[in-house]
Order: sequence, then C-alpha cells, then structure tokens
Amino acid sequence: MKFHRTYSQIRLALAAVAVAVLAPTAAFAANFFVQDTIVDDGIDAEAARVATNLVKNAVAARAADQLVADEYRASYVLQPRLMRLGDSWILTVEKVRGQETLFAAQTKVRRIDQLDQAARSATAAAIDEPSLQEGPRNLAGIQADPAIPYRVAPSTRDRIIVVDPSGSVSGTTTDLESARSSGEIRSDRAADLWPAERKVSYWTIGIGPFLSRRLESDSVMYNFALGHTWDINPRASVKAIGEANFSSSGDGARFFNLAAGANYFFPTRDVDTSPYVTADIGYGFATNVSRDEAEGFSFGTGVGFQFFRTTETTLDLLLRYAVIFDNVNGEGNPGVAGLRMAVNF
Repeated sequence: MKFHRTYSQIRLALAAVAVAVLAPTAAFAANFFVQDTIVDDGIDAEAARVATNLVKNAVAARAADQLVADEYRASYVLQPRLMRLGDSWILTVEKVRGQETLFAAQTKVRRIDQLDQAARSATAAAIDEPSLQEGPRNLAGIQADPAIPYRVAPSTRDRIIVVDPSGSVSGTTTDLESARSSGEIRSDRAADLWPAERKVSYWTIGIGPFLSRRLESDSVMYNFALGHTWDINPRASVKAIGEANFSSSGDGARFFNLAAGANYFFPTRDVDTSPYVTADIGYGFATNVSRDEAEGFSFGTGVGFQFFRTTETTLDLLLRYAVIFDNVNGEGNPGVAGLRMAVNF
C-alpha cells in the first residue's frame, strides 16, 4: 500500500461509502399499476369504474410514486375490490407483486359519496404498509375520518391481524379458511404470501473464480466476499461489502475492495426468483506480480440472479466486474471480473 496517500483522500473515500449506505430509502420511488376493480354481484359497472379511477387518482397524487399504464413496468400492482354489506360499502385495496399479496387495506363507508376519502386512505395504507400501531391516522398526509372503519392485513402465511378503527390491535387472529368464509380475505392468493419470518436484513458470504486485469498474472484468482444487505422493498436493496482476490498460482497478485451500493431486482412471474443488477462505489488497493501497487476509489457492477427469495436463506449467482481508479506502474487501472456464488442468511 502506498503510504504517501493523504489522510484527506481516505476520509473522502469513507464518506462516499457512508453516503451510499445511508442514502434515504425514499429515493427508491415505485411504479404502480391499478387493476380494474373487482365487484360483488349487485354492484353496477359505473361504481366499479369510479372506484378504479379513485384509486388511480390516489396513486397519481403521491409525489414519490408513479402511476403506470403498463403492468409489466410496475413495481407493484394494486387490486381494488368493492362489495356491499347491508347499507355499507367496503373497499379493499391489495398490494400485489407477482402472485403474492404483500399487504391489504380495507375501509368501510356508509355512503357512496364517501368513497373518495376511503380510496385515498386505503390506497395510502396499501402502499406505505403502516405498522399495526399506526392504524389509520395521518397516512401519507391524509387524516382518516374516524367514522370510516379501517383495518390492515400484513403479509403472513397463516393468519391475518385485524385492526379496529381506533388503530389499536383488536387481538383477533383469524385463520385463512375462517377469513375467507367471513369475507375478511376474498383472494385465493392469500395462501401464497411471503412468510412472516422472511428477513429484510441479512449477511452475505460468497466465493468464485475471477480473472485479473493489469496485475501481470494469467492465473485464476480466488474471490472471497463478505457483506451485509438491507432490503428496502421487494425490488431494491442496499449493501456494504468487502472483497478479497488472491492469485491461485501464488505469484503475489491480489486485489482488495471495500464498498457500498445497491441492488435492483426485476419483476418476474415467479416471485421466488429474480434477475437483478448491482452497482457500488468504495475504496480498494491492488498489487501486481512485480509488487507495484495501486490504491484509490473503486467501482463495481454486475448482473445476477437470486433464488429462493421467499425463504430465510437465499442464493445469489453474480457476474461481477470491479476496478480501482489508480494506475499500477503507469499501465492503467487494475480490475477483476468473474462469477461468484453467494449465500444470504
């Protein structure tokens, strides 16, 4: 390592890594597609059309999210459902990805002219997924009417939790069969929800064969990686990772890197697997066969595929490239590229 590098350069590198890890998650805006409202018998097509448009308007009014006309461009799909119960109207908005229902919010109004506010509250809740303690209060800047009963269903495999209109947990736990028969869950997709124990923060360990560039070595390098990942939503995550590359021939070539970045997962029909792209910035150093060194900012990118996404432990297959922005003996920037398999747990 070159010790003549200034302390300020190192501080800048650490600051860049910190910014990448701690960047606000709000920067990852989502695209939403709204399906036509599903209605019970006895509700006319005009009421269904109005409910659909009200949910679309609620999405369009959100500054951080975008309403899209193509389902395949959407991060999530919103499915409104409208039914009559006696003299009341019940509107449910489900947040769906692939074949899974991630979240559902439901409102009950006494008059059809209250449907506008109900749609805004239910749509905001379905998108934001408030905790059970939040209840209907001040969702996305919309103050819910206490006269409109409200409940949310978090994504669990074997139960739903009902929240009363005041926002406190009612203590009612309902199994899926009872929920379906009583109308609390009206979608068969409820059986395909992600497990409640699914992690959103996990460690990553990976290994694989890599090739080097401008390190005077033709030998395959052993790549080792250790990192931590935080899921923002099913489509995006941020990560911090450290990498080490050693020549398999023992000729002294090596490449080290400490970085932070993000992953973006593409939507698929099968929610258990997804292709993704990744990018990161950091700080690294490398040594070639002649013991010449390079040290400086680094950049990495790659394309991969993640398996078993609905389980606690997932598997990654990543094609990766990383480079250090410093010359090694005046010959250019050193880099490594290869295929790495990682386990997330």
